[in-house]
Amino acid sequence: MKYYKIILNSEIIGVATSNNYFRFQTKHSMLERANEDTVEYIESTKKLYHASWMQPIKTNLYQYELASIIEITEQEYNILAPISEPIPINEEDAPEEPIIEPVDPVEEITVEYVRNAKIAEMSYTCRTTIEAGFDLVLRNESHHFSLDT
Repeated sequence: MKYYKIILNSEIIGVATSNNYFRFQTKHSMLERANEDTVEYIESTKKLYHASWMQPIKTNLYQYELASIIEITEQEYNILAPISEPIPINEEDAPEEPIIEPVDPVEEITVEYVRNAKIAEMSYTCRTTIEAGFDLVLRNESHHFSLDT
């Protein structure tokens, strides 16, 4: 599986995976799942995005936005996924085309990025801990306590 961050107007506005690939199916005039060779759109937060590395769009039936869609690691995806608001990035860090060669991580790290990444990491840890709940042994019996509503 591949992971992506979506950049629009110098802000990281969302993340997606290769499970979010779509293409237009002419026969039934609808979107269908696609693979890396046939992808025309990528979906994130219930919106469609298109990048220059994707196949050309075949129809104007679906609204989409042109964005920079850059492959990232699973770890960066897990950090960015819980963030619900766009993350501003430096203008020079927003590439017009996908990055083909690896970029030195030190060059793209800003204080804002580190702060937002840490907040996202803590949010993810808290959410998964709450969702998992905990087990407690009382009078030689194990009981599971759920922490969600």
